[in-house]
Amino acid sequence: MNLAAIVLYSWPLVVIVLFRKLPLAEAITASILFGFLLLPTQTGFSVSGLPSFDKDFIPVLAATILAFGSMSKPAVAQAAGIRPGIFPEHWLGRLMIAVLILGTFGTALTNGDRLASGPRIFPPLTLYDAFSMINGFVGSLMLFLLGRKFLGHPDSQKAVLKVLVIGGVVYACLALVEVRLAPRLNLMLYGFHPKSFVQSHRGGGFRPMIFLENGLYVAMFIGCMALAAFSAMRMATGTTRTRYMLAGIFIFVTLVLSNSLGALMITVALLPVVLFLTLRIQLLTAGLVAALVLTYPMLRGADLIPTERVLTFVERINPDRLGSLAFRLDNEDILLDRANRRPVFGWGGWSRSRVFNEKGEDVSVTDGRWVISFGQGGWTRYLSEYGLLTVPILLLAFRRRSRGLEPATVGLALVLAANLVDNIPNGGVHAVSWLLAGALMGRVDWGWVDAASPAAGRPAAGPPPARRYTRQSARHSRKEA
Repeated sequence: MNLAAIVLYSWPLVVIVLFRKLPLAEAITASILFGFLLLPTQTGFSVSGLPSFDKDFIPVLAATILAFGSMSKPAVAQAAGIRPGIFPEHWLGRLMIAVLILGTFGTALTNGDRLASGPRIFPPLTLYDAFSMINGFVGSLMLFLLGRKFLGHPDSQKAVLKVLVIGGVVYACLALVEVRLAPRLNLMLYGFHPKSFVQSHRGGGFRPMIFLENGLYVAMFIGCMALAAFSAMRMATGTTRTRYMLAGIFIFVTLVLSNSLGALMITVALLPVVLFLTLRIQLLTAGLVAALVLTYPMLRGADLIPTERVLTFVERINPDRLGSLAFRLDNEDILLDRANRRPVFGWGGWSRSRVFNEKGEDVSVTDGRWVISFGQGGWTRYLSEYGLLTVPILLLAFRRRSRGLEPATVGLALVLAANLVDNIPNGGVHAVSWLLAGALMGRVDWGWVDAASPAAGRPAAGPPPARRYTRQSARHSRKEA
């Protein structure tokens, strides 16, 4: 057994230590976050009928078992702010989970035909393929439900933001090493490159990859953590505020040196929102981004996305990146055209949603995760999958006044929104995104929470009623004076 396998299969022991040493919210977040950041890719094993036991599933399984096991301890249950039940209390959350699962059977039942592209033959789908598709997002659903149950309380979300910033500082340090010495950490520790080494060359330097399978993921994660650090700075005071500010500056400078234009543009666009605008405007901004992501296939198909302007803007900033972005947009067009031929349930797996020429050669490239989800599962899968990621933000944005939200919650919403924007050209939805989406859905379920109440306290029925000004109340006030 090589070192990569040893580290992967030993991770549950690390999770046990984290749960013994840290409060529950911090232990859950650290288990998932550092598993995503540090564990090796291309390592694991599969068992028929079960999800693949790899870096995407082992940390989730270990954290879930230990989190539910900790509920038997009265001290933990009283202090952790745990929501009752397993599934979301809001009806939209339950609906999207049901549609996501049941939609796979619709995909299988509507793709029982055999397809041919030149010499290539694609087999029809069966009910077995439906269960295989469900296995593909079991880990993501577990993360969502884990975050909803254990990370929805405001106190828990402050802890989540703190752990994210720590992870951002750690990864920024590792990124600086690879910016200077080239992406070699994964090779040095695990013995292989997670991706082609050629892709790491950018702008006369290197784009760090560390232990993720793509340097774009590293850059966007660092950008999101810069936003998290400055959000934490706004809610902190004294020396803690200074530490978060310095962490944010350090992480942002690392992002600038990471040679990733897309991640830098997204971070620079949202950074003034975090630094200077009110919580209400920040949350509305996150809501607008979430709405854009949720409706992106519709907007893209109706030519309401100004792609020509985007290309012109990118050309002015960095002409070298123009060809790459134009290539992605061209592939989105041909893949979206094929997806629209079966818009409700999609084409399913086995590369049936891809485009082939008369020789059976694949002429499509899928970079954005959204086009993969839409092509394979149609609107049913896209709206349910991306609904779970975006609807919590939308619910919080539309009900801001009735929920007394805190800077930590708003910061997590902006971090998730930034990652979802990057998901359009890239495939950046990962474990941390699903955990944050679940935490925000948990905040929806908590409703109004009194800032002075303990974490485990029940949510109040609503915000304190506003005092109305009347002549009688004014006369009474003058008498008291």
